[in-house]
Amino acid sequence: MVVLNEKEGVAGRGFLKHPFSCGGIIETERVMPGYSWRVSSMPERSADWLKQAKRDYEVAEAMMRDGFYEWACFAAQQSAEKALKAVFQKMHALTLGHSLGEFLKILGQKVTVDEEMKDCARALDRYYIPSRYPNGFSEGSPMEYFTEKEAHHALFCARRILGFCEGILVGKG
Repeated sequence: MVVLNEKEGVAGRGFLKHPFSCGGIIETERVMPGYSWRVSSMPERSADWLKQAKRDYEVAEAMMRDGFYEWACFAAQQSAEKALKAVFQKMHALTLGHSLGEFLKILGQKVTVDEEMKDCARALDRYYIPSRYPNGFSEGSPMEYFTEKEAHHALFCARRILGFCEGILVGKG
């Protein structure tokens, strides 16, 4: 299980709070400075995660074509998240949370992640909640805030992350 833990100075096995687990406690094994990794005992299903990531990308394209820009942005974020989770599945690791930036930070310890990829992750991370909930803004609903330009950029970023992940999954990353 990949555990996002930024607590320095903790060594060996122990119980640490996970920042994306709503206060839950997760047993961890420290193998890298700044982060904890634990091999998942779940079956490896990276192909399923990647297949759904591609489907979510198709949904993002359809939503953009139909003018549902907030949903295009969210579906693009979901596509990238599932593609990254496919990579972690292939590594027999389990991720918790939804932060693409955090996933790339951890993955960057094993493969090269360029700045454009990190920028795309930051952009897509912004669409996880505000694209769906009116309380993401002081007034109005998400459909009033998201533009075609943002949806195009979200699709661009999702495509970049999907391609990056596919490269890793087929051994070219």
